[in-house]
Amino acid sequence: MKEKNPFFRDIPLRRRLVIALGMFTILTAAVGLYTRIAIVETNGRLHEGVRPGQAMIQAVDTARLAQVHFEKQVREWKGLPLRGNDPSLFERHMRETC
Repeated sequence: MKEKNPFFRDIPLRRRLVIALGMFTILTAAVGLYTRIAIVETNGRLHEGVRPGQAMIQAVDTARLAQVHFEKQVREWKGLPLRGNDPSLFERHMRETC
């Protein structure tokens, strides 16, 4: 009966173990490098996906601030006719608001 790989049969067991360990180390390093690249790419995609949401939140906050400011202006406008008849109330109101 002829042996299939007589080359490996001639290598001592210790050397075969070292070769196997080296191959596993290289394979583990390659998988780790690929995983690192994939994580960096996924992280970049995540940040790109978050930016439009942040812009939307900022736009909504700006709109709410504008709404609050407008409501204050409307209240102020409605308050002027009430205080416009009495000059002392009108003057005091203008000093407090301006």
